[in-house]
Amino acid sequence: VGMAIRNVSSYTLFSKIPKAKERAGFMSVISCTQHLASSAGSILASIILVNQIGSKIINMETVVIVSVILFLIPPFILKIIEKDANIHIE
Repeated sequence: VGMAIRNVSSYTLFSKIPKAKERAGFMSVISCTQHLASSAGSILASIILVNQIGSKIINMETVVIVSVILFLIPPFILKIIEKDANIHIE
């Protein structure tokens, strides 16, 4: 639910950055970047998590801490973008 809410607000903001004729390409780059970041997160999590004897997974706390930190960063970045995006609104 949190990701859905954040995605709606970020896509609304991102659509204001490029000019109308550049918007489709820009949104494709944004989507590609998000998919690459998601893949990188999955790879990083698979490196951090270790399967111990007896089917116990260890280091989950580390993955949770990294996830929470990365979840809290985008609102600040979006605020910075929002200040600069007002220049390009048509």
